Amino acid sequence: MDNPEKNLTLMLSKEFEMTESQLSTIINTIAKGATISELKLFLYIAKKTGLDPFTRQIHFVKRKTKQPDGSHKESGTVQTGIDGYRAIAERSHSMAGNDDAIFDSEEAKNPKKATVTVYRMLDGEKVSFTASARWEEYCQKNYK
Repeated sequence: MDNPEKNLTLMLSKEFEMTESQLSTIINTIAKGATISELKLFLYIAKKTGLDPFTRQIHFVKRKTKQPDGSHKESGTVQTGIDGYRAIAERSHSMAGNDDAIFDSEEAKNPKKATVTVYRMLDGEKVSFTASARWEEYCQKNYK
């Protein structure tokens, strides 16, 4: 008797060059609740970018999004973790460090803004790049 779930696991593990045990772990923990399409997209992005979901370089996250009719639908998205960004930066061979994050307030429950400066070596010179992330732009809204 054919087992469709086992066949899918075997097919995906071969396609994404991992053991069935590794794929099973991803399905049951890292990408829990992912549809087949979401799982395939997550595995494709992880493979294409060379980021390792087991070391938390890349994440699968379910989020609720508001629909035109006012209802909310849950869908999966792929997010790069801080360690994933560090791995990508290291591959460039131009990473020259970073400063600690600076928060607009460390007393508030959530800061409104965090700013980070990273450094790269460009033409033999250490160059700084600074960017800010604002809480309102990145936090998941609570839906009732």
